[in-house]
Amino acid sequence: SADFSSLEEYLEYFRDDLRCTVYDYKLNGGAQFRRLMWESEIFVRYAEICDEVNKRDIVQARGVAITTVGWRDVVVKILAKEAHLKMKARVRYVAERLRWFFKEQKEAVIEFMDSVKGSADEKMYSVLFTKHVEQLKQDPMVKEVVFETFDKVVDRQYEEFMALFENTLCATFNNPWLFMKR
Repeated sequence: SADFSSLEEYLEYFRDDLRCTVYDYKLNGGAQFRRLMWESEIFVRYAEICDEVNKRDIVQARGVAITTVGWRDVVVKILAKEAHLKMKARVRYVAERLRWFFKEQKEAVIEFMDSVKGSADEKMYSVLFTKHVEQLKQDPMVKEVVFETFDKVVDRQYEEFMALFENTLCATFNNPWLFMKR
């Protein structure tokens, strides 16, 4: 990214500027998901549309119209030109990160399901956990089919997520005043 020239610089930012204490620990499951949500929120929340809006951009946005063009119209045009595609790219990045996260958690879920039997928390979970994890461990074909089906569902959810947010972004940039009131 333009903000960080290397992974080390990005990690330094988490350690020194954000004071995130677990930025460099290898996590999985819920802890990794919480960190991913935190990183994603920071990534989207602090997005900038451009370095600066100059006089030329404002004059260009005013354009020529039959009716008068107010400042509200100018802001909408500049946002549509400068911010829409950048935010769409950021949303796509977050969606890709989420898709990757869920696809990488399959083995961690199996480890968790396997650890339930005989633990103090055994009664908190379905008795089917141990039955199903045994099937997954014993039959590689079942495991492969379950993993493939899971990946297909994650891919479908990714497409639905992107469609939802593309529609939301279009609506937001067509009438930002409505979304600012919320």
